Amino acid sequence: MDCVAEALRNMKSMINKIAILLIIVMIGGCGGSDAFSSASSTSSGGTTTSSVTSISLATTSTSVKSDNSNSATVTATVLDTSNAAVSGVTVTFSTSGGQLSASSAVTDDSGQAAVVFSSGTSDPTNRTATVTATVSGVTPVQIPIIVTGSTLTIASDVPSLIIGGTDTAQLTVTAKDASGVAVYNTAVTLSVAGSGASPGTATLTPTSGTTDISGQVSATLAATSPGTVTVKATGLGYTATQDFVITQTGAAFVITSPSSSPATLQTGQNLTVTVSAPTQANVTFTSTLGTWDGGANSLVTKAVSGGTASAVLTSTKGGTATVQVTDASDPTTYSTVTVLISAPSSQAAQIALQSNVSVVAPSLGGTQSQATFTATVRTSVASGSDIVSGAPVAFTLSNTTGGGETISPAYGITDSSGRITATFTSGSLSSDSTGVQVTATVYDGSSNAITSASKNMIINQTAGSVVIGTGTTVGEPVIGGALYALPMSVVVADSNGNPVQTTVTLSAWPLYYRTGYWDGDCAAVVTGTWDNEDVNRNLQNDAGEDVPYLAGPYPVTVTTGVGATIGDAMVQDGNSQEEYTLDIALDPAGTLTFVTDNKLTPANSAAGTLLGTVTTDASGVANFTLTYAKEYAIWVRDEIKASTTVLGTETTGILTFTLPALQEEATKCLLDNSPFNPKTPAP
Repeated sequence: MDCVAEALRNMKSMINKIAILLIIVMIGGCGGSDAFSSASSTSSGGTTTSSVTSISLATTSTSVKSDNSNSATVTATVLDTSNAAVSGVTVTFSTSGGQLSASSAVTDDSGQAAVVFSSGTSDPTNRTATVTATVSGVTPVQIPIIVTGSTLTIASDVPSLIIGGTDTAQLTVTAKDASGVAVYNTAVTLSVAGSGASPGTATLTPTSGTTDISGQVSATLAATSPGTVTVKATGLGYTATQDFVITQTGAAFVITSPSSSPATLQTGQNLTVTVSAPTQANVTFTSTLGTWDGGANSLVTKAVSGGTASAVLTSTKGGTATVQVTDASDPTTYSTVTVLISAPSSQAAQIALQSNVSVVAPSLGGTQSQATFTATVRTSVASGSDIVSGAPVAFTLSNTTGGGETISPAYGITDSSGRITATFTSGSLSSDSTGVQVTATVYDGSSNAITSASKNMIINQTAGSVVIGTGTTVGEPVIGGALYALPMSVVVADSNGNPVQTTVTLSAWPLYYRTGYWDGDCAAVVTGTWDNEDVNRNLQNDAGEDVPYLAGPYPVTVTTGVGATIGDAMVQDGNSQEEYTLDIALDPAGTLTFVTDNKLTPANSAAGTLLGTVTTDASGVANFTLTYAKEYAIWVRDEIKASTTVLGTETTGILTFTLPALQEEATKCLLDNSPFNPKTPAP
C-alpha cells in the first residue's frame, strides 16, 4: 500500500507541474513576449519600440555666427510614460532658417538624437531661427537659435553739412558678415529724419540699393534746413545710424583756413589752422602728424575769441596728416582737413621709378601703345626718406629702337606727394629683349643732377607662346548634380617671355572615347581607346565617318562558338594613346555582324563647355572653368585649344587630358561604366 500511495503522490505532483506549464504557455500565447509589460507597444518598419509620451530639445549654444564659422548641436530627448529613455525612435528635424546637418536622426540608448545647426552660406542675415523636432504621435517641440554678427556701417566724406557751403555729403554703407567679409548682393534701405532738440531736414538719394562686390551702397545726403538729422541704414537684420548737424553759413563749426583739402605744408614750416566757432567756448586741435604751436604735443585746446580759434601746425617729418578740430564740450561737433607734408626740394636725395606695365606693343596704324612712369623723390635715408615736393625731375630715353618712341613731359616738378608722372609712347619698331631704358633724374636748384633711377620698357608684344594648365581638384558646380567643374588657366607670353594682355579664343573637343567599366575594387578598367569618328570636326556625319562596330549581345558569340576579343598590344600611337586591336577568328560560316548607329561618337558636347573667349591680365594669365557631364569622366579624353592673335600673328596652345572624376565618388563606385559600351569599332 505504501508503494501505491507513494506512486499516487508522485503522479499528482507531476500533473500539477504540467498544469502550471500549460497555463504559462496559454498566457504567453495571449499576450506575446511583452504580455506582462504595462507599456503599450508600436511597430514601425519591423522595429518594435516602447510608446513615446514626451520629447524635449536642448542646444549647446543659443547663437551662431552669420558667417557659418561655428555651429550648435541640437539634441532631442525622447521618453516614455515612465520617463525612461526610448531608443530606436526616428526624430524629424526642421528649421525656419539656417542649415541642419540632417533632416532626421534615430535616438540612441540614452533616448537622444542630435543634429548640427549652422547659419549656412546662402543667407548671412541676422535672425532668429526656430528648430523643430517631431516624433509621430507626440506634440512637436521647438527651440530658438540666434544667427548674429552681420553689421552695417555708414561712412561720410564730411562730418556735418552747411547750407550755403558744403550742403551735401557722400555716404557709403558697407555690409559685412560676422568675419568682417563684405556681403555682396544684399538689399539695404536708407532713410533720414530730423532728430535731437533741434530737428533739421535733409533728403537722401537713393533710398535703397543692393551692395556691390565690395559690400557697399552709395547715397547722397543733401541738407534742406538747419538742425540735426539721423540717417538710418537697414539690411542683414541690422540697423546703423549716423547723426549729422546742419548749419547755415556763418553759424557753422568749420575749418576756414586752409580753405582747400588737401592742404600742403613743407617740413620745418608753419601752417595756421583756423576754425569758425560761433557758439563754442573752446576748441581742441589734433593732428596725426606734427605738433601744435611750436610744442611737442599733437593735441592742443584753444579758447575761442571773436567766434574763431587758431593753432599753428609744424612737422619735421613728411607724410599725410589728418587735422581735426573739435568742440571741446561736444565731441560730436568737429571738422577735418587733410594736410600733405613734404620736404623742400633742397633736401632731395633719392628717386624711385615705377611703371604700370613692363611691356607695350608697337604703335601702328594710328593706334598708340603707352605706359605710365611715376617718379617719387625723397630725402636721404638718414633723414627719414620723407617725400619731397617741388623737386625738378627730367626724363630721358636710351637704347631706343629708332621707331619714334617718346616720353612726355620730359621735365616737371614733383607735387605735394613727392611724385611726378610721365607717359611713354612706343614707336613702330620692336625693341630687343633688354628694352628701351627710361631714366628719371632729380636736380637741385642749380641744375646739378642729384641722383637717377632707370627702368626698361620692352616694345615687342608678339605672342610667342600660349600655355594651358588645369587645376588639381575637380569639383561640382551644383552639389549632388550631374556635372563636374574643372578650373583651368591660360598663360600668354611674347617672344621674350614677357606677359601679354590679349583676348584668347578657347575650344574643347572630345579627341578620344573609351570603352570600359568600374571593377569591384572601384578601379576603372579601360577596354579600348578609340578615335573620335568626326575626323574633319564639322559635326556632320560624312561618308565613312560612322565606324561600324560589333553587334551585341556581348560578349559576341556566333553559332559555331567563334568569338571576338579585344587585345592590348601595349603599343602607343602618335598621340601617346594606347592602341587596341580586335582579334577576330572566323570560320567559313562565321556570322559575326558589324553595324553602324548612324551617329558620330562621341558627341561634341562630351568634351564639356567653357567660355568662348577670355582676356589675360597684366600677368598674361586668364582663368576659366571646364564644365562637363559626370558620365564622361574617365571615358573621354579632351583636347583644349587656346588661340590668340597679336599684331597679325596667331599662336595656339593645345592641352590633351582625360576628363577627371571626383576621387570621393570614384573610390565609392558611384560613377557609371562607359556610356560608349559596347561600341567597339571594327578593325
